[in-house]
Amino acid sequence: MAYCAWLAAVLLIFGIPRLLHALNTVSTDDAYVNGYVTFVAPRVIGQVARVLVDDNNRVKKGDVLVELDPEPYQVQVAIKQAAVDSARANLVVAQATVPRAQLRDFMRYHLLRLWSALRIEHVATQSPGIALWL
Repeated sequence: MAYCAWLAAVLLIFGIPRLLHALNTVSTDDAYVNGYVTFVAPRVIGQVARVLVDDNNRVKKGDVLVELDPEPYQVQVAIKQAAVDSARANLVVAQATVPRAQLRDFMRYHLLRLWSALRIEHVATQSPGIALWL
């Protein structure tokens, strides 16, 4: 009889908590979940600053899922803007230089033509028998 009491006490001490745990826990060895899995691929690379959705929540097309750290992109924009500003400054300098160069070439051409005409006239007046044709 003492043996049965001892066995009942062991079962109560160890068996009841195990039985309660088994009744309150769902488990299986061969379970699977029905669901749809969609792979998400980014269009750009970057560090994720913030995730805007929780796990296992439904999302729709067009929903924002994450925010990327904007700093690398802002740096690239600043570099490209500096290049554009430099190109614009070079364009202004070129536009200011071209009319001056064109005026210089125009003046040089007409001065040389005038100089040639004066030399020809000088030669013609000094030597009346020589005819020069241009």
